[in-house]
Amino acid sequence: MVALLQRLLAAVLGGTLLWLAFPDAGLWWAAAPGVALVTLATRGARLATGGLVGLTAGLALFVPLLRWSGIYVGADAWLALAGFEAIYLIGMGILLVAVQRWTSRFSLPVEAALLPPLVGASWVVQEWVRSTIPWGGFSWARLAFSQAEAPTLAAVRWVTSAGLSAWVGAIGGLLAVTAVWVARRARTRNEPVAVPVGALAAAGVLTFGPLVLPVSPPTGASLDVLAVQGDAPQSGFRFNENAREVLTNHTTLVHRAAEEVEAGERPAPDVVFLPENASDVDPTRDEEAAGLLAEASWAIDTPMLVGAILREPSPMVSNSVLQYLPGQGPVARYDKQHPVPFGEWIPHRDLFRRITPKVDLVPRDFAAGDQMGVMDVPTDSGDLRVGMGICFEVAYDDLMRIPVVQGSELLFIPTNNASFGITDQSTQQLAISRVRAMEHARSVVHISTVGVSALLGPDGSILSSPDGGEPRGTELFEPALLSASVPLNDGLTLATRLGNWPTWVLAALVLPAGVAGLLPPSTRRGRAAEERA
Repeated sequence: MVALLQRLLAAVLGGTLLWLAFPDAGLWWAAAPGVALVTLATRGARLATGGLVGLTAGLALFVPLLRWSGIYVGADAWLALAGFEAIYLIGMGILLVAVQRWTSRFSLPVEAALLPPLVGASWVVQEWVRSTIPWGGFSWARLAFSQAEAPTLAAVRWVTSAGLSAWVGAIGGLLAVTAVWVARRARTRNEPVAVPVGALAAAGVLTFGPLVLPVSPPTGASLDVLAVQGDAPQSGFRFNENAREVLTNHTTLVHRAAEEVEAGERPAPDVVFLPENASDVDPTRDEEAAGLLAEASWAIDTPMLVGAILREPSPMVSNSVLQYLPGQGPVARYDKQHPVPFGEWIPHRDLFRRITPKVDLVPRDFAAGDQMGVMDVPTDSGDLRVGMGICFEVAYDDLMRIPVVQGSELLFIPTNNASFGITDQSTQQLAISRVRAMEHARSVVHISTVGVSALLGPDGSILSSPDGGEPRGTELFEPALLSASVPLNDGLTLATRLGNWPTWVLAALVLPAGVAGLLPPSTRRGRAAEERA
């Protein structure tokens, strides 16, 4: 019982460190020690115990991290989501037990080479399953997304976001190997000192080595961008209760920007970006909303991309981006491909209504778009191809990668964070956009109705400032205009070219190792080593 409690305590500490690695705390360096503690807590355990360790670590991670999900729908929804996400770590805990059964059959120097990449691969497999099943998954809180401020971020351009998760996991595996050496050294005094020295040196290289990786300069010109954070009258699901108020907030700021441009106080933008739900009524069916957008587009005299909720296909609705040209109205449209389960559509609504009436807080399901997020926008220097993903779509690899493969020179992430109040959801999402910027070497327009918003360079750095001072994100629930000259790029990084291959390769490495660990050792030496671990 004491041993079990020790394992669970290590799992709680590991999960807590992982939580602290993400914004708002943003202690990126805490991710690898968190991985190490979870790894050590599963070492030498029974399979069931490994599953319990994984669940415990998952709860310690997701319960505080996803607190924002229940701000307006209640603690039951928050804890249900956190608990459901934690379930995926049960399988990872079992896999870590099996993998270490296999690696412990070798000498410690050999295990020191085998275990770290397998630990990283275990996290990648867990994250892939969690991001896929069911209903398209929930691709949040991946190890890679904790590294927006870290020196490791530069590696994502070479190894993909899945590879960056494995990278951080491998650093955690190296720390775990060092801890195993310390424990064995205290008992036997026979373990070679080269093991911890090499492991810690490798961890240092993996952590800081990406800083010296070559970074190709942008291949295109620069684009003058204006992004509008118009604010919402209130937070929560009723943020758009008063028709056209959110839209009026945004178009009013566009008119203000137009006046500043005319007065020479702001550079004339090549393109204007408005966030998800900036039009809180359907401008294709509401004449007043259409008029507000037409007037704003005419005033700023440049193409304008606007997030809007459209009342089609009936009886469903669509979460869309419309392109407005001065004097022409909407000329192009993108519909969100991955509506959020239980946030934008309710799977098996009748079944879940028996569990909670809160499913009807989403009165109409959002339809899923069937076209990739790519839009050609005319500018004075020629057509600009913009790739886009609405809100949570930024967390899904293919929805970000494929538009870049299809020639997008810039990424646009319109989002609406009003439903999450003053929480760290918005900063967690901005961190994901920063990782995507570096991964695909694309500037990113990350604009929210209520914040936190920023214009990002191809290296994930913040280029904009809401007050003209040092570059930083906007404040929550404050109107803001963001202007910056952002670099364009049409080259493809290695990560963009690799796509999902790192995930498949890592899975092909770790799953056979896990199976081998479930089989009995073939030699007496192997059995003794497994018992010693």
